[in-house]
Amino acid sequence: MPEKLLRSMKGLLMFALFGLFLLGIFFELLIILPILWVLDRILGPQPFRMQWTFRILVSLWLFLLRGCGLLKARESKGRPFDGSCVVVSNHPGLFDVLFLIRDVPRMSVMVKQSLARKLPLGPVFRSAGYVLSPDFDQRGPSRSRMGPSAPRFGGGCFRRPRRPTGWT
Repeated sequence: MPEKLLRSMKGLLMFALFGLFLLGIFFELLIILPILWVLDRILGPQPFRMQWTFRILVSLWLFLLRGCGLLKARESKGRPFDGSCVVVSNHPGLFDVLFLIRDVPRMSVMVKQSLARKLPLGPVFRSAGYVLSPDFDQRGPSRSRMGPSAPRFGGGCFRRPRRPTGWT
């Protein structure tokens, strides 16, 4: 019974912290974004301003998760690459992206357009210089070229090799 109570308490705490995450989104939309819009009009557009606010807010939220015992994480190894590079997550997870945003300065992120549309985050993503990618679940180059019958493996699409006619 104590384990069930502990899990319930952690679930409620996680719910509250995700509510705080939502409040952070509204804070960015209603307070930070207008301030940065004015700064961009005066000083010129600079995506690093919104990226800097993301890093601060994400760091604070991850610190709260860790402080409440809901997240265990190790410190990042090494340091960010000095030049341009592409970092690709091996699965679509929230925490991977948040740790990357926290640890890699001036990082541009590719975000699904549906996320920017369904949540009112499009202006925030554009302000940070993030790239909105097409929603390949609905339409995508792999679906249009190969058709819906092509086998799918973990989100990727592969074409079956065809045998030339006349082979046995």
